[in-house]
Amino acid sequence: MLPDSAVSMCRRVLGNLLLLTATLATLLLAGEVAARLALRHLTTTADFTSYFARRWRAAAVRLNRAGFRERELSPAAPPGSYRIAVVGDSFAYGQGVAADERFSNLLERRLNAGGGHRYEVLNFGRPGAETVDEVEMLRADVLPARPDFVLLQWFVNDVEGHDKRGRPRPVPLLPFAPARYLLQRTSALYFLASSEWYRLQTRAGFFEGWGPAYAAYMRRRFADPASPDSRAAERALSELVELVQGREHRLVGIVLFPDLGTDLADGYPFAYLHDRVLELCERRGIPCLDLRPALAPHAGPRLWVNALDPHPGPLAHRLAAERLLAVFGPAWQRRATAGRPRLTPEQFPAPRAGVASFPDPAEAVSPRSTSRRHQWRTSSSLVVLRSRPRTSACARRSRRRDTSNPRSS
Repeated sequence: MLPDSAVSMCRRVLGNLLLLTATLATLLLAGEVAARLALRHLTTTADFTSYFARRWRAAAVRLNRAGFRERELSPAAPPGSYRIAVVGDSFAYGQGVAADERFSNLLERRLNAGGGHRYEVLNFGRPGAETVDEVEMLRADVLPARPDFVLLQWFVNDVEGHDKRGRPRPVPLLPFAPARYLLQRTSALYFLASSEWYRLQTRAGFFEGWGPAYAAYMRRRFADPASPDSRAAERALSELVELVQGREHRLVGIVLFPDLGTDLADGYPFAYLHDRVLELCERRGIPCLDLRPALAPHAGPRLWVNALDPHPGPLAHRLAAERLLAVFGPAWQRRATAGRPRLTPEQFPAPRAGVASFPDPAEAVSPRSTSRRHQWRTSSSLVVLRSRPRTSACARRSRRRDTSNPRSS
């Protein structure tokens, strides 16, 4: 039997431990409440599974029966309507922005603003979708809706496929995966602490930072166009294009979004991936628009959803809609007005030397786009803009801030 002095000491130690636990729990609870209140206006983060992103989805996102952030779909377009389907990932989905601020919704409003023919622009964006996933989405949901035109929204991580084992990952804040998963989804304080922990590793030199580390990882996998990963990515994109065109010669176009958290000018680390998509478009004779030249002059946090989420914000969506309307709009309007919902590439007007011919040189090319910093490559139904975009001094000083998840799409 323990002496009275030992029993008393054990009680004091146990009491102190309980007091310490209660104090820590109170401080953590107060920190959690303070974090939620301080960031109550924050919509999303780069990590789609974070507390903030889940809170935003619960409050702002409504899905249709098919699971898309879109109205309920009829089996076919109403009579006299021209139906455009936008297929993509979280960029098309509109992570962090209101539905009516997405480029797809802006396109529909502006196409219908002039009256006359009716246009439907349907959004089939799904966060995290890769090209291989979009092929299945086309089969299951998009093509059964009988679109007249399919616009693929492309982003650099679409080439990765489902094998992401080589992605750079810093040492996590907590060693236990189930606890990390639970806290990431439910705690604002944990997200902020985890983000700061990753930044500390970067400053200490233990981790390169999301931007450089991810760019190096992508180059290891895809810099060689003949590598197995590069060939698999090209096969997936070719399969998607062929699936859309099918026997009906349905039209397909591609719009390329750059990584908004990087240097969008000459130092852009993923230019080689953009070039490969543009070359595929040229070989197959399909219209392809790279948005990097349009977004580069505004590069930096102005284009982001917020300081913690470099997905396209309202400004980026508006600029994307303006370029898409300038490049694709006249051709959509001509086909809709002429009542020819299925045009083959051979039916596009022949190009004029040195001028992009789709949809209309006078409408698609701005005076700035014809400067010597831009080189237009042309074919019978193709818009490919290779460029060395400009960035302002302010934008060059604003480069990517580390977030809690790299390249979440």
